[in-house]
Order: sequence, then structure tokens, then C-alpha cells
Amino acid sequence: MLIDPLALAVEERTLRQTGITDGYERLYIDHDCIIITPMQKIVGQMRELSNRQGSCGLGIGETVRDNQFLKENSLKVADLFNYKTLQSKLAFLGKFKLDHAEQLVEENPCNQEIQSRYRLLKDANLVQRVLDLYHPGFDAKIHFVSGYDLPHQTIFEGAQGVLLDVKYGFLPYVTKTNT
Repeated sequence: MLIDPLALAVEERTLRQTGITDGYERLYIDHDCIIITPMQKIVGQMRELSNRQGSCGLGIGETVRDNQFLKENSLKVADLFNYKTLQSKLAFLGKFKLDHAEQLVEENPCNQEIQSRYRLLKDANLVQRVLDLYHPGFDAKIHFVSGYDLPHQTIFEGAQGVLLDVKYGFLPYVTKTNT
């Protein structure tokens, strides 16, 4: 499972504006969920601009790909609660994604949109800004669980929906990555 803490915060604020004030209290998140970072979103958008793959621009495919390669070095929800681990993993991920971005820039030297996103990633303060946004973790009202320690009535929501998964969905209405 993947989660974008910044998008989650926007969703929660939107719910509050409509009068739903207990959105976080209803939410259960596993400590092992993989975090989608702004760096992964940016590189995913760069890949889309280079016409190398389809993308919705939310960093999902990029994060899945990174998790398959990085394994235990992927950023997880549990890491948001340990400042040193969070700082270390974000610094590594920032360099890792910058390397990917540099390759895309070399392959597309005339694409100004790719160049523009590359400048965002190259910003020396980006990782620190993300670190400041992520720490000290999620709102305390969210329930954090491990494995299947869930209440009786539970809804599972995937990043893009279960039926969009290439293995379980219906062609041609599937994504290229497992959701």
C-alpha cells in the first residue's frame, strides 16, 4: 500500500470544510505503508513528459518502482516517527531521484518542462522542506496498526483502486503497475 501524507492532509482539510471533523479518527494506516514523496512525484512527471510511460502525475508508479529496487530503504509510515531515520532516508531518496532526473534531462535536453521540474529537484532545500512537513509524523488522531489489527468494519482503499491493478482489473482499464 502507498500513502501520500501531503495529499492526505489536503483531503482531511477538505473534509473538515464540509463538516466532517473526524476523518483522521476513522483512518487506520499500517506502519509498513510506503510513503509517496514529492521527489517521486516530480520524477514520475518527468518520465511522463519524456513519453516513456503513462502517468497520472501522483508519483504512484515511481514509488512502486523505487520500493521494488530499494526494499527496506524505502520510506515507510513508521519512519515518519523517527527523525534520524526519516532524515537519512529522505536525504538518500533526494539524491536517488536527482540521479534519475539528471538522466531524463540528458535524454531530453530541449524539453523545457522537464528542465523546470529538474530545477525543483535540484533545489538544495527541497529535502529539508519535505522533512519539515513530514516530521513529527501524522496527526495523533490517526490509528496506526500492524498487520491485521483492524476493527470489524474496514474499507481498504488502494492508491488508484483495486480494479485498476494489472493483475486483478479488467483490460484495457488497468494501470501498468500493481496497485
